[in-house]
Amino acid sequence: MMEKWARPVKKCSLYLLLALSILLGQGTWLHGACEAVPLDGTWKYYESGHVEPNVITLTNLNANMMYNDKRWKLYDQDKQPELRHDTNCILLSTRLPKVIHFNSPVLFFVTENQSVRVFLDDDMIYDSQDVFRGNHIYGTRWHMVNLPPSYPGGHISFQVYSEKQEDLFNLKELSVDDSLLLTQRIFQHDSASLLLMFFSIVVIAMLAMHYWIEKSKGQLTHFIVILFLVIGIVRMAADSWTVFLLYDNLSFWYYISLLMLYAQPLPLMLMVYQRLDGRFENTARLAIGGSIVIPALAVLLDISETAGLERVLAVDFMWNGMSLLLLSSLLWSSPRHDEVEHSYNVRLAAAVCSTAVLYIAYFIGVYFHVISLQNPWGNMMLVPMLVSVLYMMNRIIKEEHRLKVENRQLEQEVISEKHKAQVDPLTRSFTRIKMAEVMPELVRAAEESKLPFAMLMLDIDKFKSVNDTYGHAAGDQVLQGMADIVRHNLDARHTFIRYGGEEFMVICSMYTLMEAWELAEKIRSELEEAVLLEGRQITCSIGVSYWHTGGEDSEKAMQERADKALYYAKNHGRNQCIVETVLTEAS
Repeated sequence: MMEKWARPVKKCSLYLLLALSILLGQGTWLHGACEAVPLDGTWKYYESGHVEPNVITLTNLNANMMYNDKRWKLYDQDKQPELRHDTNCILLSTRLPKVIHFNSPVLFFVTENQSVRVFLDDDMIYDSQDVFRGNHIYGTRWHMVNLPPSYPGGHISFQVYSEKQEDLFNLKELSVDDSLLLTQRIFQHDSASLLLMFFSIVVIAMLAMHYWIEKSKGQLTHFIVILFLVIGIVRMAADSWTVFLLYDNLSFWYYISLLMLYAQPLPLMLMVYQRLDGRFENTARLAIGGSIVIPALAVLLDISETAGLERVLAVDFMWNGMSLLLLSSLLWSSPRHDEVEHSYNVRLAAAVCSTAVLYIAYFIGVYFHVISLQNPWGNMMLVPMLVSVLYMMNRIIKEEHRLKVENRQLEQEVISEKHKAQVDPLTRSFTRIKMAEVMPELVRAAEESKLPFAMLMLDIDKFKSVNDTYGHAAGDQVLQGMADIVRHNLDARHTFIRYGGEEFMVICSMYTLMEAWELAEKIRSELEEAVLLEGRQITCSIGVSYWHTGGEDSEKAMQERADKALYYAKNHGRNQCIVETVLTEAS
């Protein structure tokens, strides 16, 4: 069943690169189809100071008055201005470009750890979340704000709230765009993540099929790999932009992403742990224990309203990164007497080490604000394990295919040897082994269908004198000649058996006693007329029996009746066919 997956597994990486190129190319084409118009005019900001989010009730602005207020200052987007240490809310304002070529214009921007209200001239046209009613806000998300189809280049103002002052001015990708093209661009942004998610789902399906169809014994390994991939899929979904089209709740997806980030290294550690020998088990247990205790502590702190998931994240990053590097080095150096096992360990260690390096690089990027915590490139740490799993699956499938080929060859050899054991090489008739196979089937069929079947026992008359007078070569010639004559009179309903020496048996399916006697008589007369040996007439005696339906007969009894009929024929003149009923009449 799994053989047909071997080629797709081998080419999966190529398909991934090809699909990624197509998606990126499509995204480039969409981007070039209608350029977004950036908000690159003069910016001013107003420092609102420290406010409690649940008491902010401002719903409209007198834009002209506020924009001309001396407290509004010019804002250079390349340099964040200095604010009072307790400021958590500001106002930003600029003029919209005079753009009229969009059918359905929208204002687009991306926020990180911010809540935003948008005002067009005097009216509030957008409120991002319920943060201004007292809720904390974390995470990165995009915003699309509908604009009037034909709007003048009026004032556009942003009321920005953030618990992190460094994020107050961090509005990104501000532009005016067409809503349809912008939706396409959102999918383009997630193209790599969506492709990785699809790729991971395919690998999970292959692992599940391999376990359930092939009945693999590596149940724990399959489960751990699937768990690692499922965590990665959930995290990629939570980090994507597309997910907000399904459920628009920034805090929910942010915390899901954080929890998955905490959980992601644990399956890798478990995978390494089950491959390590006894000397390193305590070290692995310590690493696994830390990766469980740290997230548990973070959750408890977060429940106590201290933002524990964020505060403890750096500790978790460092612990897991160092633990993965340590465990991969232990696995690499772990001795294995089996070469295949050692090769497997080396490949797994390389994959875990690569994942650890990407994990640490991701942490450094987040720590120094090079990338955001929910940047899609953070999911690239999934790639080494995907490639490793595919490689190992390819090796497993190839090995299983090789074993299946060998098993088929062995089966063919067994069948061939069985056939040799069932066929007499001299007369090309079956041996008694075949009789043991055929008789139970005929008995069962006869009892179920009430159809008759019969048995012939043949013996060459005075065959010993042929061997003594003419030699064993002549005796073999006589046996072959007789077998040819018998075989000439048989069809698919008959089974021709060399019972022993010069004695033969013919099992006749769907034959009555009389029909069996007529066949026996035909064989006897043809043998009598044939010239099998110069200067010597060859004849035979035949005993005929039939199956007594009704559960009163047995294979042994039927054979004994045929044998008695044969010996009756030999003792009463030879060269004749005797049916079992003659014995009853004679007695």
